[in-house]
Amino acid sequence: MWGVDVELERFRNKVSYGPHCWNWKASTFNTGYGQFTTADGKNRTAHRVAYEYAYGPIPDGLYVCHSCDNRKCVNPAHLWLGNAKANVTDMIDKGRAPRRHANKTSCPAGHEYTVDNLLKRKNGYRECKTCHRLREKMRREQNV
Repeated sequence: MWGVDVELERFRNKVSYGPHCWNWKASTFNTGYGQFTTADGKNRTAHRVAYEYAYGPIPDGLYVCHSCDNRKCVNPAHLWLGNAKANVTDMIDKGRAPRRHANKTSCPAGHEYTVDNLLKRKNGYRECKTCHRLREKMRREQNV
């Protein structure tokens, strides 16, 4: 096993230091995040390793989020901790939410998305009013 200093030096050698972002220049996961193999043989995302080197352990259940929205960035000044909701809210607020359903014109049950049949959620997602009403009716009937 390597010592912490050797592992940190290995990590630093895989970074391209820019004036703002410090980009990971070694291997990446298929998600675009940097990949770093730690001394214990585990493949970890480089930005999480960078956060731990700079600030210490990451509490369970928290994400390491990027203020710069650059998946290859490992600059600790650009990294912050948040829970799943904070991470998704940040993504939506910055317009980076997946749009894979944006072109759909009807719900999975086949009801058309029209102005009169569409609910827009705070998180940016759409919901069919017809399906929503049916679910609410079933829920009320079960609670009677």
